[in-house]
Amino acid sequence: LRVLGGLAGVLLGCSLGLLNLLIIDTERSPILKLRQFSQENEFAFHIEASNSERDDATVLTVRGPDVDGFLASLTSTLSANGYSLLELSAKKSGEDVIEDVFVVVKMNTREQVPDEELDELAQTLLEATRSPLNANAFKEKVHGLEDENAALRSRLHRLEGVIRKSQIDIVASN
Repeated sequence: LRVLGGLAGVLLGCSLGLLNLLIIDTERSPILKLRQFSQENEFAFHIEASNSERDDATVLTVRGPDVDGFLASLTSTLSANGYSLLELSAKKSGEDVIEDVFVVVKMNTREQVPDEELDELAQTLLEATRSPLNANAFKEKVHGLEDENAALRSRLHRLEGVIRKSQIDIVASN
């Protein structure tokens, strides 16, 4: 009887311990980890914007902790804000510290960013360092949109069937 009680206790304990694995959303876990990491390191990044290093382009140097999704976030932010990336250098300059150098021009003029716009560009990049989730967030958003698209397609097929049925009247002979 004592052995059966111990066995039942072990089975119940293991079942309760493993139950959380059925509940955890493994797709969302990396996003939540990155969000927590970015909150802890909100002020850990430094951005230098310079027009003096090159005559034909603006050089942006970003230093900070090594975060997955960080480089994708910065490059997509640059592109979304009208800048073309000419060169990119990414390296680790210490343990878990990166130094990324972006050489950019304005997309519409293909010229270096005017000096009066450098602060705004640096602020935009700094904001992107605070949420290095773009790649994962886009993936999550695409997944959600694919689900919504599938639901809408299913609804469309049902509604088309209802419309077809309402367009046809059958009068049977007696």
